[in-house]
Amino acid sequence: MPRAVLLILDSLGVGALPDAAAFGDVGADTLGHIAAQTLRTQQRPLRVPHLQRLGLGHAARLASGQLPAGFDPAITAIAAWGAAREHSTGKDTTSGHWEMMGVPMLEDWGYFRERENSMPAAL
Repeated sequence: MPRAVLLILDSLGVGALPDAAAFGDVGADTLGHIAAQTLRTQQRPLRVPHLQRLGLGHAARLASGQLPAGFDPAITAIAAWGAAREHSTGKDTTSGHWEMMGVPMLEDWGYFRERENSMPAAL
């Protein structure tokens, strides 16, 4: 029987989405920044050989337009890989996970209006 295994690395982004400016995320690329910083400070590539063989570098290049620094462009992936753009309007873990499982949030959740001091003092 066929099966699918989803490897979700929460918060490990591979490029900014078109709506990044609305969330203060222009230039977001967590994997790319970690790979570049590792190469710069440790003078070696980020060591994630299994994730590279699963296609992480290829997915990152598809999403951001460039392979993370130090990743091997010649690696042939042994798994299906891809990159997607969220359909939901929110930017949160819950709606993202729901959408990956086929249940996109088609309306916004409630959001805090202020970035700081948004929780009532009583809490």
